[in-house]
Amino acid sequence: MRLTNFIIKSVDNNKLIEFQDLSMENLSLLLNWNYLTIEKIDNALNKLQNIKNNWTDIDNIANNLYGGYWDFQTLADNNVTGDWFTIDQWEDLDVSICKSNQNIYINNDLICAPIVELSLTDLINILEQWKQIQLSYT
Repeated sequence: MRLTNFIIKSVDNNKLIEFQDLSMENLSLLLNWNYLTIEKIDNALNKLQNIKNNWTDIDNIANNLYGGYWDFQTLADNNVTGDWFTIDQWEDLDVSICKSNQNIYINNDLICAPIVELSLTDLINILEQWKQIQLSYT
C-alpha cells in the first residue's frame, strides 16, 4: 500500500503526516505520536516482520510475546469474534491483529474516529515509507 493524499508538516522539529482522508485519523495518530522516531519505526518494523515471517507459529507468538488472545469479555467489548491479540497499546491507541485474516486494526478509544483496517503487509509497507519520509523531509 502506498501512502497517498497526505501532507507533511514540520512541528517542533518533527515531521508529522496529515491525511486528507479523515478515515485515516488513527493511522496518522499512530505514525505521528507512537512511531515518530527512526528507532521506534525500526522496532515496530522488526516486530511486524517477525510476526509475518513466523506466522506458522502465530499461536506461540501471540501467547508468549503478546499476552495471548483476547478473552471473551474483550471480544465482546470490541464487538468481534475470533482469535485476536494486541501487538501495541498506549493510553488511547491500540494495534491489534486478527489471526484468521492477518489484518491489523488501529483503534482509538478517546476519539470518535473510524477503526483503520490494514493487512499486516500493508502496515509494514506504510512503516517503511514513513521511515523514508522521516529520513528525507527537511
